[in-house]
Amino acid sequence: MNETKIRALLGLANRARKLAIGATAVDAGLRKKKVRLILLAGNAGAASERKIRNACEISQQHCPIVTFLSKEAMGEICNRAEVAVLGVLDENFAAGIIGYFNTA
Repeated sequence: MNETKIRALLGLANRARKLAIGATAVDAGLRKKKVRLILLAGNAGAASERKIRNACEISQQHCPIVTFLSKEAMGEICNRAEVAVLGVLDENFAAGIIGYFNTA
């Protein structure tokens, strides 16, 4: 996993407005079937994780859920204090991020 490159891609996706930031925005994106990848903070609460997994099941959208960084680090990428959940809305950004996760 190349954390620096993943952070860079997330920063680009944020500037391109291709991120759903927060559990509510990701839930709404899942209902619209726009989310391609979900990044969950390592220290996210069980309720947030449960909410996102339930939303995936309800929307019948099978997008990967990956645990990444902490809430503070994810918030730093999005210029916010803390972010527990990020949803990537673009297929190309999602494929690039998944590719970096798959490389050891």
